[in-house]
Amino acid sequence: MTDLPSDPTRLRMILGHLEAAIAENETVHLYLQLQRGHVLDALKAADGSAPDPPPRHAESTSARRTRRPSKPFKLGRTRTSDGPVPSSVHTADCHMAGQFAHAVNGMEARIAITDGNLEACQFCRPDLELDVGAD
Repeated sequence: MTDLPSDPTRLRMILGHLEAAIAENETVHLYLQLQRGHVLDALKAADGSAPDPPPRHAESTSARRTRRPSKPFKLGRTRTSDGPVPSSVHTADCHMAGQFAHAVNGMEARIAITDGNLEACQFCRPDLELDVGAD
């Protein structure tokens, strides 16, 4: 793709669309992995034996998928009298998000940081991972 627009607004829109498509495909992949597990369990119960091991490429793909969460970011929340409200954006493995954090995808995290309402965590720096310049 060498014919990309040069303005940041349209590039962000394209990036958001691509991230949404990636997130949808990760959901389908997870669903198929779960269904595959159910079929393997049923086959094991029917045969009374363990099924043949999966092909090598399936193992490497599933290993990559388990290392990368489908919701790689979190919105940290602060408790208020009106209930929890988003307070900051974190990577999925950041422990500073707190127990009330809500999982979001990359596009949602990018929007939360760039709209100016939420700040990126200064410890895990999701803004660097998202390639969003801090103002």
